[in-house]
Amino acid sequence: MTVAEAKREYNNQLERYYKAENFFNSDIPQEEKEKFLPDFQKLLKGLSQLLRKIGVYTHKEVMEGFDE
Repeated sequence: MTVAEAKREYNNQLERYYKAENFFNSDIPQEEKEKFLPDFQKLLKGLSQLLRKIGVYTHKEVMEGFDE
């Protein structure tokens, strides 16, 4: 995977992260949220791995994604 490909994938996964964050911050019962914690943890691990592949990035890029 190239750095450019990792950046595109990071942007895609970051969008999923923000959707999941909205889900976990919603009024949905805690029991329902707990079912999805393993998937959320997997998503976070994937984002971390992509950042390692990218290597150099800013805080803004981490939070808002990379320019393509």
